[in-house]
Amino acid sequence: MSEDAGGADPSGEIREDGGMHGAGRAGGPAPTSDPRLRTEDTPLIRTDFTDDAAWELVERAVGAPYGQDGFCAYVESVVDRAFDGYTAEQLLPLLPVDIHAIAFVIDRATLACAENPVLVVKLGDPDDGRGQSFRALPYTLHSIENNLSIVNMDWEEFADSVDADGVFREDWS
Repeated sequence: MSEDAGGADPSGEIREDGGMHGAGRAGGPAPTSDPRLRTEDTPLIRTDFTDDAAWELVERAVGAPYGQDGFCAYVESVVDRAFDGYTAEQLLPLLPVDIHAIAFVIDRATLACAENPVLVVKLGDPDDGRGQSFRALPYTLHSIENNLSIVNMDWEEFADSVDADGVFREDWS
């Protein structure tokens, strides 16, 4: 389990709702995220286990360097059959509010489509659009992850640039 900057109970006990027991930040609420989703890098969450070869292909494409400068998305794969079939709505309460700007979800729709559009889910404050999502092709995720993680660009710049089918296809590296 990653160390929790919020001061979670060192026992790491998980509550029935998936959250962790602990005091939380001083004066703030206790963390409620699932420790499996508290990753060092942006989580790349597998929620479909029907095709291992397709998963491996997409996982490699997401982590591959792109562009003239070889930029890559800094992701940490979360492969746990407990999340099989989960939707973004089911994952959202389990994802931390305070670590990453986004999470990537490789779900059934990702693996069923030849372009493999990965679901990009906005994290952070619920009052600032937490849970909004769009899909993006694997070769664009480095641009999204790199720019949002350093606050070089805003969520809206990517979300407003999706094609008519809701997929972001531009490589802005």
